[in-house]
Amino acid sequence: MSIQYVTDDAGNKLAVLIPVEEWKAIQDRLAERSAGRPVEVFGLTVLEAKETRARLEALASDWDSLEMDAYDHYDEAKAPHERR
Repeated sequence: MSIQYVTDDAGNKLAVLIPVEEWKAIQDRLAERSAGRPVEVFGLTVLEAKETRARLEALASDWDSLEMDAYDHYDEAKAPHERR
């Protein structure tokens, strides 16, 4: 699964869906920051890192909720409805 965008009716991007493995990698990278690795290693300024961390932490409770388990099989459920 690749990165997907959630858009409104006008096509404006509202959100991003990413595979769980990529999400975990992002979380790991952010955790490494607290382990003393400089944010510059990830190509971020300190301000960008703080903003990114705040945005991701705000999503954590939703991401970890039981309702999100439905997305574990998103590709399989979506496949019959896609036009090819």
